[in-house]
Amino acid sequence: MSKIEPWTNPQEDVVKESFENAYKLLMEEVTYEDLGNHFLLPENHEDPQVTLAYYIQVEDYEKCIKIRDKIKKIE
Repeated sequence: MSKIEPWTNPQEDVVKESFENAYKLLMEEVTYEDLGNHFLLPENHEDPQVTLAYYIQVEDYEKCIKIRDKIKKIE
């Protein structure tokens, strides 16, 4: 019997990838050039609150703390 793979929503993957890119840019882990010619970003990705709201929603609190700390440094 073959193993049944869990179904994933392709749109969720796109959203996840776009916010991961936004997070990496915010944390200065990558540059736009590092991302290449074709990459995804959420609307208003330059606003750290947008990225923070996403990671609160998906309950990735480690990233939330890092984003919060980055926001404090920016202000």
